[in-house]
Amino acid sequence: MYSDSRGSVKIQSKDPKEHPKLRFNYLSTEQDRREWGEAVRCARKILNQPAFEEFNGGELSPGKEVHSDEKIINLGCQ
Repeated sequence: MYSDSRGSVKIQSKDPKEHPKLRFNYLSTEQDRREWGEAVRCARKILNQPAFEEFNGGELSPGKEVHSDEKIINLGCQ
């Protein structure tokens, strides 16, 4: 997935030990949201192959009961 979203980094303090504020801005564009749904479906297809069966403990998120892009995206934004 190549994200066309752009985030930001903001310096919070002159103290070099204080972490900057990061705003990733994931899934903020239509293309990102469309590709996220595609990526989840692709990962499911790969990880549900017999070769991965012994390593597959089940889908944690968004959950195998979630199928629509809208629901996948909403859970990804939480």
